[in-house]
Parts: sequence; C-alpha cells; structure tokens
Amino acid sequence: MDGRLVEKAVKSLEERGIRVCLADSGAGALEMIGEIIRSGPVALSNDEYIAGLGLCQMLRAGKIEAFVAGGDTVPRDPAGGESESLSKADRRDRLARALEGAAWGVTGAAAIAADTGSILIMEEGGCSHLVSALPPAHLVVAGAGCITPTLGEALSRCRQLSRRSLNRPLAGRISIISGPSMTADIQGVPVKGMHGPLEVHLVLVREEGKEAGAAV
Repeated sequence: MDGRLVEKAVKSLEERGIRVCLADSGAGALEMIGEIIRSGPVALSNDEYIAGLGLCQMLRAGKIEAFVAGGDTVPRDPAGGESESLSKADRRDRLARALEGAAWGVTGAAAIAADTGSILIMEEGGCSHLVSALPPAHLVVAGAGCITPTLGEALSRCRQLSRRSLNRPLAGRISIISGPSMTADIQGVPVKGMHGPLEVHLVLVREEGKEAGAAV
C-alpha cells in the first residue's frame, strides 16, 4: 500500500466534503463506525467486504436497528403484512420505503480515485445506489487497496472486477460519489441534500485482506 497515495486520496476526499477516518484493521474500523453511527435504522448494501467485517451483527448487538438491503431480504414493513407473497415490484417499493426511513446507508466501494476524490460503487441487479442515495447520511467502508491514482484507473479497476466477478465487461451500474449532495438548480442558491445524502463518511481500512468491490 502506497502511503503517499492514501494521503493524496484523503486530502482530495476531504476537499470534497467527505469525512474520512483511517483504521489500521477491521476491528478498528468497527470501533470507528460505532462512534459515527449512534442510532438507526441503518441500511447496509449486500457487500462482501462489509459482511466480512460483521458490521450488521455489531450494530444489532448495540441495539441499533439494521438490515441488509439486497438479495432476498425484504425489510420489515411498519404497516405490517407478510413479505413472502410480495411481487418483485412490491418488494422494491417496500425496500424504497425502508431506505427513505433509514438514518444511514452503508456501502462498500469498488474504487476510490485519489486525483478527484471520487468514490465508485458498482452493482449488478442490487440496490447499492439506493442505499447510498436515499438515507440522509452515507457511510462507505473500504480497504485502502481500492485506491487508484486517477479516475480513469478507478474505472479500469471496475472493469477488472466486473470481468472477474461477473464475466462481463462492466457491471450494470456504476455510481460516482464526489461528496454530499449539492445542487443550485433553484435560482442559483446552493442546497444540500436535494438529490442525495447530506453527509458522506468514509472509513478506510489499511489492513490487507478481502478485496472490496464485488458487484451486488
């Protein structure tokens, strides 16, 4: 791991308004996340890296409501009703409602571009984009090994991961996140959180281990 590359990435990310925490290990990352997330509900993307950390279990052990959004998981509907007989569209609607009611969305990252301070998330038929965009706060958890010097190299990494995990040139969706949501569409007045989260956090894990970025 190139320490100077990590330093450059952190500087670029923070300039974009992304709050970065560096952890030396997965255990250290969980401790930091426990300090960042104090209440739920928390929606987690169906990400192998996050699952390997045991984040969902840690949050639930701390009495924080958490659910994994993706695959066959259907969050509990506050209005009641059974989930087994739901159509695909109804399951998607229930998931969207749960995500809109979540305090946090947690995803992994396929790549991080050091030059632009951009986080790339890729998915294939999953809902990582919704997890990152609908809750008011977004937390990214990723290994430092996914940092690349440039945005072009970050996209190349996504192609490599897609070929490796999906046997196709590129995943169905790649989201590029470059800070909290900001728009000036209305009379040129900057407004935060109009089309995405008000705040973005990144816990970057220095420890070498399971590679992040599998499309879900």
